Amino acid sequence: WEKVAVNGLPETMLGRLEIAIAPSYPQIMYAMVEAETPEEADEDGNRHASGLYRSEDGGETWEFMNSNNSRPFYYSGVWVSPDDPDFIYWSSLFFSRDGGRTVGNPAQGVHVDYHALWWDSSDPDHFILGNDGGIAITWDRGGNFEFPNRIPMGQFYAVSYNMDTPYRVCGGLQDNYTWCGPSRRAGGSIDNHMWYSIGGGDGFYAPQDPTNPDIVFGESQQGRIYWRNTRTGEQHSLQQPDWQEHTQALRDSIAILSGDDPDDPPSANMAAIEELQARVSADSALYDMRFNWNTPLELSPHDPQTLYIGANRVLKWTYETDEMMPISPDLTYADPEKIEIAYNTTGGITPDVTGAENFATIVSLAESKLNEGELYAGTDDGRVWRSPEGAEWIELTDRFEGVPEGTYVSRIEPSSHDPNRFYVTFDNHRRDDYTPYVHVTDDAGETFRSIASNLPTGAPDFVHVVREDPVNEDLLFVGTDVGAYVSTDRGGSWSRFMNGLPTVPVHDLRIHPRESEIIAGTHGRSIFVADISLLQQLDGGHLPEAVTVFEPKTAIQYGDPPAGGEFVAQSNFQGDAGDYGAEISYFIPGDVAERLAEAAREGADEEADEEAEAGRGPGGRAGAAGVRASIAILDADGDTAQVLNGSASAGVNRVRWTFNRRAAPAEPSPAARADSIRNARLYAAVGDSLVEHAGVDRAVMDRVLEMAQGGNQAAIRRMFGGGGGFGGGAAGGWQERPAERYPQPG
Repeated sequence: WEKVAVNGLPETMLGRLEIAIAPSYPQIMYAMVEAETPEEADEDGNRHASGLYRSEDGGETWEFMNSNNSRPFYYSGVWVSPDDPDFIYWSSLFFSRDGGRTVGNPAQGVHVDYHALWWDSSDPDHFILGNDGGIAITWDRGGNFEFPNRIPMGQFYAVSYNMDTPYRVCGGLQDNYTWCGPSRRAGGSIDNHMWYSIGGGDGFYAPQDPTNPDIVFGESQQGRIYWRNTRTGEQHSLQQPDWQEHTQALRDSIAILSGDDPDDPPSANMAAIEELQARVSADSALYDMRFNWNTPLELSPHDPQTLYIGANRVLKWTYETDEMMPISPDLTYADPEKIEIAYNTTGGITPDVTGAENFATIVSLAESKLNEGELYAGTDDGRVWRSPEGAEWIELTDRFEGVPEGTYVSRIEPSSHDPNRFYVTFDNHRRDDYTPYVHVTDDAGETFRSIASNLPTGAPDFVHVVREDPVNEDLLFVGTDVGAYVSTDRGGSWSRFMNGLPTVPVHDLRIHPRESEIIAGTHGRSIFVADISLLQQLDGGHLPEAVTVFEPKTAIQYGDPPAGGEFVAQSNFQGDAGDYGAEISYFIPGDVAERLAEAAREGADEEADEEAEAGRGPGGRAGAAGVRASIAILDADGDTAQVLNGSASAGVNRVRWTFNRRAAPAEPSPAARADSIRNARLYAAVGDSLVEHAGVDRAVMDRVLEMAQGGNQAAIRRMFGGGGGFGGGAAGGWQERPAERYPQPG
């Protein structure tokens, strides 16, 4: 490597640099340069520093083109068209058709904050922008862009639910606002039409009022909090404390007592002035707040009219007062050097004081689910606090064995079962420590013990969140930077809980108390929902030993409001809307399932032989899938409303009732009965053949046979991804060519 002589580049201290070479004429180069502004101008009277520079001789000499270089530590990209050395894009985001002399603003109407650009070397009119909202594609060199909003890659920080039917999910995303949408539908898919934004900026916590389905709280960075009525559109912003406003009356009194010359007040008033100045000093410290980029919000589980907010102090807001009132001292170490860097100098040569690096703040906040007013708080500099009555604050920081000092407190989870129990997780990845730290206390914080047990280590396994199940106190969940885990013995051991969940950071988990569903807010793959009702019913984490029908969740009949309806081909994401109806789950032990299957085979063989002797069939061994479970649905009068056929395979089996009543029973004609017998036999034979010769999974085939014999063709199509394609996110998983239906070979 040879260091390039200055020759037009800044001679001051340099920061981040980015180089781009024109593919069509490599002698032309561009550089995005970050540099300190020189104290003195050059011979031409210029003080060029950060900005876009151009060289026409392979880097020997450089010309300053313009000073547009926004947030160098975050962006600093420059890209040159494959066929035109003068057509360039640079961060974030500008373009020029004359090498940077004339500056334009491209990509109007596209999401902001650009970090990447891919240019098609074979078709320079075609390039793709990458930004904080996804990607934008142009086919006419930037004249128009399309946004392929069908890729499930939302970066959620936090999620919430309400008590609607079906319940609504809300959550805040990285630089992509706060959004809300349905958790499920009675029919069809969940798509873009059904989600709406309630507020801008980066979105974080979005608690919902459990008593009023129209009210959602939201926030953008640094504690800019609001509530929104989703029915009327009304929105109200919560005002942060202002030390100047709160001390205005005191400072006015000092000015009056000081007379005409504030620097030479009457000696008779000095004592009163000093007393007032002391009060101003105390009040200004009390109301001078630091808010984290991700400010934690806690809507009281006892009173949805009360919201707790974490700054450097805990604040309490109510509808009645409409004021954030401090109810704690500064709970951080308030390191002055780190505060100075975070709030004034962060970013390096070019200060980048956006609030994203705010420090010495509360980042975890919770209220006891059992004791109203009992609060817990954790800070980004490693302090943990408990306030039994929301007044006295007790520090617990030194009670976590094995947790390095100063480790970020990622979550505090109070128990729903024991008022003396709560859980604390820590995240130390910012200091290259990826250990999963999960602790619990059963004595109100006097002592803590680790329950990380066998959680994986050695990868980015640090923990973002822990949740205790509201029904089964032994059932715990954690979200780490690579997935989710479950414990059925209160942290004694952990298992992966990722059937259908990709490897992705799980930043938040919420458990819906009525629906027994866990909601995962992932930072990269949007939101996932899983039914945990069976896990809630496990005794000590063990499956039952006898045939067992699990307690079903209350099922509610509902319809869908109108949304969308036009043909959009594959342009929109379509997500799994969940299964509609009442799900009934039951467990069959392995030995019982084997006895049932053997009895079914023997009975089928005897019937087949009888048919053969009568000349009506080939005889031989019948399929093993002939055994079925029969589940009767009774109405309030005890009459049979419906009978469902289910699998009798070993393990957990499920059937679903969609609230339809069976028709009045009619005796089938002899021909219809004969056809039914032949069809059942044919289904079983085909199923056995596919399992034996085509490698189809036995359990899957049993489900297909169950649905086929029950006439549920729609369920079969859903099971195998039929009924419409949706690139990137269907219930059946990813489909590369969802617009095509083409016969398979053979």
